[in-house]
Amino acid sequence: MKKEQDKVLVVAEPGYDKNRDRNGDYQKSNFLIGAKYKSSIQENKIIAIALSKIRQKDYEIDQGSIICKFKAKDLKIALGAEDNHSIYKKLDRISKNLTNRSVGWTDPKSNKFDYIAVVTRASYENGTFKIKFNQDLQEYIDGIRGNYTTLSLVTMLQFKNVYSFRLYELLRSKAYYRKGEERADEFFEITFQLSELRLLMGIVNANLDSVRNILLENPDYPDYDRAVEASPEKMYADWGDFKRHVVDVAVKEINKITDMAVEYKPKKGGKGGRVYGLIFYVQLHKDKHLNAGFIQGEQTELPIDVVDAQVVPAPRKAEKKAKPTGKIELTAEQMNVVLSIARTLPADLDLEGIKAIAEAGHFDPDYIAEKYELSKTQDVDNLVAWMVAALKNDYKSSSVKAKKSAKGGKRLDSDLEYDIDAIEARMLKG
Repeated sequence: MKKEQDKVLVVAEPGYDKNRDRNGDYQKSNFLIGAKYKSSIQENKIIAIALSKIRQKDYEIDQGSIICKFKAKDLKIALGAEDNHSIYKKLDRISKNLTNRSVGWTDPKSNKFDYIAVVTRASYENGTFKIKFNQDLQEYIDGIRGNYTTLSLVTMLQFKNVYSFRLYELLRSKAYYRKGEERADEFFEITFQLSELRLLMGIVNANLDSVRNILLENPDYPDYDRAVEASPEKMYADWGDFKRHVVDVAVKEINKITDMAVEYKPKKGGKGGRVYGLIFYVQLHKDKHLNAGFIQGEQTELPIDVVDAQVVPAPRKAEKKAKPTGKIELTAEQMNVVLSIARTLPADLDLEGIKAIAEAGHFDPDYIAEKYELSKTQDVDNLVAWMVAALKNDYKSSSVKAKKSAKGGKRLDSDLEYDIDAIEARMLKG
């Protein structure tokens, strides 16, 4: 058994020089990068930190399985936790999700498939968090001999959006030269079918039976469109929503914090010019080049404020400072979370109420959903006030009284849905 070494994690701090050492680099198997599963940004960061530890041989072996240990204090920055109680709650939710994630592969020639859990155990005690990897995955996480991508832990920990994290991994894994291929540039054109990208980025969960069964019908040529249509998850099903809340957000963050420059354009065809795919144009090591806006010809879908391609606006006359309105101002990522939880809350809540709930829940959809389910067991007259209190004080089922009757109570489980476009329009107006 390897002796545990108590190391301080490399975290993305301002002014950190990523070239001063290579301890922050790690290798991730392209098999794992290309796996289709739903995950959170915190789960992805935990796996990234673990893989970095594994590359540095900072782990233990227990009955053939690799175990990585972390000091909770070292995870606070990476996971955005404020205190010990906060990090405990985050790790508790992350552990439940991690141990439910599986990846798999198929062998159509022999009519076989195999799905296994990536993490078989996650535990926390005395300030130490441990995860145990499935021993059957050892060839994909330690001493990988080929078909892997090298990633910077410093970069990956800076991502705030899970879609940015996943898209960066996917593009990085495909931005390489084949053996024997000689090229002077570092430009790549990478194409994804739209439905496959929804599965790869976790918008649609490929582990749902309704989806998996269709994907396994023809493993050589999976029908991604039909698999996505069969999923009960309909988030960002419309191209406009997917573009605004997933692709544009991911591309903007990748261009802002990494050494990769990305632009894209949709592939359209059929009746009405339906979008069926995306072409990404990737430039590696953008700091070595002056031509950051590198696509020739047709204008792409790239947001105008991308790093290294900004247009400096003309000076404006001094403007009066806006008076505080008392409204909750949100970042683009937080707005994305609000739109997501709006679909799960009653349709008669107003926008400010939804934003207040999101802020009280630290913009954690799983935590908010947990308290909303608890609210359904209560006689609640003011759902927003109750939810804010429940989230801030971490109400448990054992600490609140069960609902006596539904008489006079607010309807909490409405079948109505929010008009997401209308909500977004109101947000943008402030």
